[in-house]
Amino acid sequence: MAGFIDAIAGGGGLILVPSFLLAGLPVNVAIATNKMCNVAASSFSAFTFYRHGKVESKAFFLMVIPVIAGPLLGSRFIGAISRETAKPLVAVTLFLITALVLLRPSLGDKVNRERSLAETLAKASAAKLAIFGLVIGFHDGFFGPGAGIFLIFTLVLIGKLDFVAASGMSKAT
Repeated sequence: MAGFIDAIAGGGGLILVPSFLLAGLPVNVAIATNKMCNVAASSFSAFTFYRHGKVESKAFFLMVIPVIAGPLLGSRFIGAISRETAKPLVAVTLFLITALVLLRPSLGDKVNRERSLAETLAKASAAKLAIFGLVIGFHDGFFGPGAGIFLIFTLVLIGKLDFVAASGMSKAT
């Protein structure tokens, strides 16, 4: 179920991480296990979105470096803090992300079909997208669940993409 949800819109980790924690896994093991599941699922999903023309290579290369650098920093940070500190941080983050997703169900509904994906992204600020990519990447490496949703929201709000195009870009990056 989590994989199906994650492949379409992201957020599968919002189901998996709490499940792993309830099963008794330590926080860092739950997050790492979720990340391995996410890598496999995102690869297949990204290929499908790419095949259907929902991934723009210019935007991909603009965002891929910050989105790779952020998780490296975030994963180092989560490994450096104690389990006692990590547990409440993970719980609060999980609650806030779930609330955001539930409170903004209509985000990305408007579809912009007049312009191509490249033209739409050209209107967005490259610096803003790169900064958000770095911050979201840090969150992804530190915690994981919700990073795909944040990336989709960023691409919808800043990149002015529709939800499907933003989902495709988030899976590719």
